[in-house]
Amino acid sequence: MYNMMALFKVLKSLKLSERSLAVKSGLSRPAVHSLATSPQGSRLCSLTKVAKTLDRDLYLVLAHKKTCLDLSVQSVSLLVLRDGDKSWKIHFMNFVDEFRRSLDARLILCPPSADLDLKLQALLASIVCRLCREAKMDPPAWAQKTYHLERPWFVSESESLKAMMILESPLEFRKNQIFVAEDFLKRA
Repeated sequence: MYNMMALFKVLKSLKLSERSLAVKSGLSRPAVHSLATSPQGSRLCSLTKVAKTLDRDLYLVLAHKKTCLDLSVQSVSLLVLRDGDKSWKIHFMNFVDEFRRSLDARLILCPPSADLDLKLQALLASIVCRLCREAKMDPPAWAQKTYHLERPWFVSESESLKAMMILESPLEFRKNQIFVAEDFLKRA
C-alpha cells in the first residue's frame, strides 16, 4: 500500500496532466490513471517508468505492520528540538531500539530536521549508517553524506576515555569526527 498524493502534487507542480505523463512515460493514459487512483494492482515496471519520467527515485520498502513511526529519524529529531539538546540520548536510543526491532526502512528514509544542531544531525547519520551495516542494508543518501564538524566530538565527554574512543569508534562515526565507545549502541 502506498500513497500517491505525492504523484498528484508532482504532476501539479510540473504542470503535467495524466495524459502528458502517459505520453512521456510510454504508458497508456488508463495505466497512468490507474496508478494515480488505485495503485494496489499497479505493476512495478509502470511505477518505475513514471518515477524515471518524473526524475524521481522509487523505493520499495518492506514495512513491519507494528512499526512505531513516531520513532523515525525525523520524528526523534523533532522530539529533541522540543525537549532540548540534552534529551537526545533517550530519543535516539528509542529510535535504535525500534529500528532493530522492526527493521523498517521507513524509520530512516527522511533525514532529521535541518533545525537540529549539526553535531546531532551527524550523530543520527552515523547511527543510521551503523544500524544499516548491522542489518545488511544500504543506508539512505542523507545518512551517507559526510558532516563537517568544526571540532571532533567525544560523546562521553570524559577526558579519561578519549584515547579509548579514538581507537574503538566505528568508521561510521569517525568519518563525521564523532568518537564513541565500541559499545555505544549496545542496549540492555
